[in-house]
Amino acid sequence: MLIDPYKSINKNVKVEKMITRTDKIVNEVIEFLIENYSEILGTSAFDTKNRISAEKIIREKLIKDYNYGNYDTEELVKNILDRIFGYHILQKYIEDTSVSDIRAIKWNSIYIMRDGKWIKVEDSFSNEAEFYNF
Repeated sequence: MLIDPYKSINKNVKVEKMITRTDKIVNEVIEFLIENYSEILGTSAFDTKNRISAEKIIREKLIKDYNYGNYDTEELVKNILDRIFGYHILQKYIEDTSVSDIRAIKWNSIYIMRDGKWIKVEDSFSNEAEFYNF
């Protein structure tokens, strides 16, 4: 018998998605940026100069502090920029021209409309707090 780790046996117990090592790195780098470069982050997402500066700082931080893992640096940079200047995990659906609507019902229930049909996607926020902060 297979056990679904996200399905709670006790219905009164909330089950949260486990935070991956990648999520932890992303959160640590964002925290670093907030603490040390808040002037860059406090500007509009359309400020290309500040976005380029943030991207450079992020890349340097990842190479300096997280180069030991088998991580795709460019994927991490995009993930961080999407969280800071974009729409987090929804950004890829916003950029997808075949998606006409997005509904984030709750932290682990996200639907997109593609070709006139609603599709539940596998992506989810890490937990309720991250969803509500978004």
